[in-house]
Amino acid sequence: MASREIVPPWIVVTILFREFIVTALRGYMELKGHEFGADPAGKLKMIIQCVAIPAVLVFRIVDDGWGAAHHDWSRAFHWIAVGFVWAALVITVLSGASYVSKAAIHLREGL
Repeated sequence: MASREIVPPWIVVTILFREFIVTALRGYMELKGHEFGADPAGKLKMIIQCVAIPAVLVFRIVDDGWGAAHHDWSRAFHWIAVGFVWAALVITVLSGASYVSKAAIHLREGL
């Protein structure tokens, strides 16, 4: 099974887009003298992403190396990887929206 079936390109683009937006917002807000550090959702996002990436890699190792003899294990690792990838996507979008919302409030108030 291909990694693209677990991590479609649009998910990668979405995660990268969030990272660029939040980095730009953080840079701008801090340039204007406002503290704009990581919030709990951003920290949770990082933790889930740090689990999702190895989960996908472990699935690839299991799927490629064990073959049909361990189909049940491969299937289990597949769904674990898929679950973490989707969890990473959801928390990434939610935390990105949180940062954008926080920045919007400060920008409307004139910093």
